[in-house]
Amino acid sequence: MVILDNYEEIFARVFPDSIPDDLSLTDPNWHDDLAHLNPKGTFEVAYFEDIVESWTSWLQRSYYYVYKLPKRADNYLLFSIEWDYNWSVWERKPSIAIESNDETTTVVRALLKEFARERLGESGNGAWNEFLKSIIDEKLELPMGE
Repeated sequence: MVILDNYEEIFARVFPDSIPDDLSLTDPNWHDDLAHLNPKGTFEVAYFEDIVESWTSWLQRSYYYVYKLPKRADNYLLFSIEWDYNWSVWERKPSIAIESNDETTTVVRALLKEFARERLGESGNGAWNEFLKSIIDEKLELPMGE
């Protein structure tokens, strides 16, 4: 397996068009309009939600997806659809890409682990940290029908 540094370029090729103006992205309980724009073959691999308590509280919600690029059979992209509390909209973000000829479940675990390792040092304490640790320790169940 090889981690691909150009994951943002890959993401831009997968999602070259801007989001249509007629989509409603402002309901924190409804990410489906954006998810329906995912390319065929995309599947959800993880979900995170937490109410963050600080001087104020806010909702942190993220859905993680993997897409296997059709023209590059061994390239996979991990991206998310996340609720942006500050702007009160859903947005799609690239996370990481990998090249591998392993079976899909192995590749998904590798993508998630690398994603978690890169973010663990800045995760603080709390639910986000525990979520990342569950990925690294392979305690997170994948909703892919393994």
